[in-house]
Amino acid sequence: MTCPLLILLATTVASLAADDEARGIVRRSMALHERNAGLARNYTFLERIEERRLDSQGRETSKESRTYGTTILYGIPYRRLIQRDDRPLSPREERKEQEKLARTFTQRKSESEAQKKGRLAGYDKSQERGRAYLREIPDAFDFRLLGEEQRQGRAVHVIDAIPRAGYQPRDARAKTLLRLHAKLWIDKSDLQWMRVETEVIDTISVWLFLARLGAGSRLEFEQTRVNDEIWLPQIVRASGAVRIALLIKLQGDVTITYKDYRKYQSESEVANLASVP
Repeated sequence: MTCPLLILLATTVASLAADDEARGIVRRSMALHERNAGLARNYTFLERIEERRLDSQGRETSKESRTYGTTILYGIPYRRLIQRDDRPLSPREERKEQEKLARTFTQRKSESEAQKKGRLAGYDKSQERGRAYLREIPDAFDFRLLGEEQRQGRAVHVIDAIPRAGYQPRDARAKTLLRLHAKLWIDKSDLQWMRVETEVIDTISVWLFLARLGAGSRLEFEQTRVNDEIWLPQIVRASGAVRIALLIKLQGDVTITYKDYRKYQSESEVANLASVP
């Protein structure tokens, strides 16, 4: 007759091994994220941001969207408004965006080598701050390997993540991590995060939307493989109780979709865009 204590012990050991395996997968995926982020700087894309407001019954009361084109302007991404509510800008607004691009292009083109290096160093420093925040993920959560699934025709690990009790973040922004319960889908081959679903446990600030999300709100993120070399965002969504700019409180959702990724070729592409009639 098998001892119940031995069964419990064996089950516990197997569970701990699965947890260690899940943490190892996440840790390796974060290391590969660094390389992926470097490649992403070579891509242009379209970004559409849609904001919806809902009433207390969940019915849509208003909706608006903005579409931006992002290109590379002397080593740094440049974001330009190109549509509102899926319609071209008014002549006045289009002219304003064109003049702004032309000014920025001329300014960066005329920079000295020292100025260019300083600007690029400043951009790299801001990106590094973001990477420092993300590097805390493997330590900030307790992970549990739930199994495997197929997504986008690829095999993925499915991992549950809950905040680790007593964890003290090294980066102040990493405190946000301790207010999230997440589920991760990580590609088995590339170890890139294909999808993330999170539920907000306590109110958090979300810099991406310049907003605060209340408890019970949800965040979703999905990536796709591009050019057989890189993983890039496909959709980001936040939904629930939102306070925008700490002033406007609403129930609704914000969805960002990305498409038309192209590897950047040369500054002449931007020069053509920057020419003002």
